[in-house]
Amino acid sequence: MPVDNATLTRDLADLGARYDRAPGGPVDPAAVVFSGFPETEVRLGTEEDTVTVGTNVTFDVPRAHTLAVAEALLNGRGVYLRRPRGIQALLGTVSRALGSGWDANLVVEVPGATYEANVPFPVESFYAWLAALPTRSQ
Repeated sequence: MPVDNATLTRDLADLGARYDRAPGGPVDPAAVVFSGFPETEVRLGTEEDTVTVGTNVTFDVPRAHTLAVAEALLNGRGVYLRRPRGIQALLGTVSRALGSGWDANLVVEVPGATYEANVPFPVESFYAWLAALPTRSQ
């Protein structure tokens, strides 16, 4: 049975409290924004939700995995950067030099699924969080 928005919102608020990142202010039934760094927001959809970290890295996640993806981003378990190798690495370096992108994807592994999103040029403070993550090659 699918989890309804009210239940998921409550579960996300409890999750945030467990990691000392409780949502600030009144909880919006359509979105939960966790306090602290990096900025992490869950926007509730119908069957799929959107989890955004650092204001510009977005994962589209089926409702069944939303809570697990949010928890992984809050506690860092199963979260890493994937960097390309070979010609893809060279193209990423050129892209970065031209100011049009960054050559890494943020990966979140949860039981039963792996989610990956491109990291556009991150803002400086978010870059520090990303740089502290483990890195794997493609």
